[in-house]
Amino acid sequence: MKIQIPTLSYELNTMARKHRDTKGYSQEEFAFLIGRSLEEVQANEDLTSNSSYDINHTNFYARVLGKKPKDMFFSKSFDEPIINITATKSISKKSGVNYKGTGTFNGKQIDIESYSILIAPSYDVTDEEQEMVSSLLDSWLRNGYFVNGVTGYALYQDLLAKRASGKIELPDSFRPILVANAVITMCSRRKKPKLIPQRDLPKTPEKWLLYKEDW
Repeated sequence: MKIQIPTLSYELNTMARKHRDTKGYSQEEFAFLIGRSLEEVQANEDLTSNSSYDINHTNFYARVLGKKPKDMFFSKSFDEPIINITATKSISKKSGVNYKGTGTFNGKQIDIESYSILIAPSYDVTDEEQEMVSSLLDSWLRNGYFVNGVTGYALYQDLLAKRASGKIELPDSFRPILVANAVITMCSRRKKPKLIPQRDLPKTPEKWLLYKEDW
């Protein structure tokens, strides 16, 4: 597959993927934290696609990943504003989706560092731990926590802060997927926190808010 992609978009895609992986977040967890769909994150990290993370949200991505905005780009950029990439991807049961390719950088064709992304990552969490988080958020919903709106990242950070202050207990294995799954469960009910598209939220860069709909 041959693609053309803006240099800064390629750098942002690459560094976001690397920092996400180092942080230990799956694509699904990162998608939840930045308020985007899993499919969008998968496309952004697909070397055969010219999709990319939104450069306008670089500061937010850096905050989610515990990095500085400059860390989301290469320390030494390339001369070309547009990069030509020829890449392939293959799927294996063991390693997931494998990517490799070459690109034209500074006028030279160079091999791109190959990488793999798990299709269905396993999480070291139990049903009991999931129920613990789900029950906690359900009680927050009933008590009006979501009435004014909160993003996925803010919700996750609030849970961490309340655990640190001793106000709540969370599983030792606590991670974003537990929160994401709890939200999905709540959204399958009649009375639920509602997801609002980004276009209806002029005051926030995140994609959606959660709010109490009809308790």
